Amino acid sequence: MGAREEFGADFDAQWSRLAAHAAYESIIAYHGKGVRQRCREVFLATQWLFEENIRLYEEEGYKISRLLVGEAPPWRETDYSYFYREMPGGRENSWRNLVLKGLGLPPSSLDTRRDPLENLSKPPYTGLRKYGFLLVDIFPFAFQFSELKKKSQFKKFYLDLVDVFLHHFLSHKLAHLGELGLWGSCVSVGYALKVPGQRVMNHHPDYMRRHGVPVCQEAVVATGSGFFTPASLSELFGKC
Repeated sequence: MGAREEFGADFDAQWSRLAAHAAYESIIAYHGKGVRQRCREVFLATQWLFEENIRLYEEEGYKISRLLVGEAPPWRETDYSYFYREMPGGRENSWRNLVLKGLGLPPSSLDTRRDPLENLSKPPYTGLRKYGFLLVDIFPFAFQFSELKKKSQFKKFYLDLVDVFLHHFLSHKLAHLGELGLWGSCVSVGYALKVPGQRVMNHHPDYMRRHGVPVCQEAVVATGSGFFTPASLSELFGKC
């Protein structure tokens, strides 16, 4: 079995573990059972790209010094978009360009005809690794927040999900990065969205350190809009 098949089998095992959790069933209950297969497809696709980026970190010998904690891959009915993938159809990858601007790196477009894995070995991702930047999500699932927010008691539901997946998903990611020896000696941690960021810092104040991240500074970089800006990002991370 080749490396790609081994990773795929591992991701299937991760998916089975996460999908067996009651929190996943609560998401499905909000959405409707028709999204179950779509959630799995997006999980497998995005986790493969994330892990390939980590493999390149190891291969290139860089360390992580700037950690941006996001929410989840965005929901799309068809295809998928993700920070570690060029947008289908050549559309602008807004998250990536906001990060590049905040770090003082030039915007970049990639050839969507190439395999997304091949694009990871090219700018701007090579530059982001060189300067120690990593984006990681709290939630393993892409789901329709715009629709969920119309439901009653959404905020409690959402905060409960943050608590669950800090323990059952993000903690495993952080531990894996530590096992690989990828943390730099001083890591700046930023939370890209206000609500999950405040939840971590107010209710789990030592979360990052307890999971092996050598934090030197930590902040919610989201502004009044609830989302980060290039200026708020560069205030924490500085320019490259």
